[in-house]
Amino acid sequence: MLSKTNEALEQELQVAQTINESRKKANIMTGTLNIGSGDSQAAGDNPSLSIGVQTTIASISNQDGILVLNNSTEIGLQAGAPVTLIHNYKPLGRIQIMQVTDKFAVANILPGANCQKLDAGESVKLLL
Repeated sequence: MLSKTNEALEQELQVAQTINESRKKANIMTGTLNIGSGDSQAAGDNPSLSIGVQTTIASISNQDGILVLNNSTEIGLQAGAPVTLIHNYKPLGRIQIMQVTDKFAVANILPGANCQKLDAGESVKLLL
């Protein structure tokens, strides 16, 4: 039980660090720096903020633990790669890419991942 909690916290930390790095990059690109300003913005309110690579779920079977994602060369998925799945800026867990074609990537949903609410056609982000 503690290992699952620890894994979930590690994934949340990874997402938070990615958000922080993206904000820093966005501030550098726009020439703004808000050190100590006290301003806070929700991740969804910043159009220049980006976490991972976005793709769409082509098919999902939680019962079988299989997820099919739309793929392209820009995404850079490779068979065997573990990937953190992000939806609405929240880590859902890890998947492992099993097979990659030009159009699709087939992945196993790893134990502990929370993908039950996902449906085909939804957009997700991938932390490679």
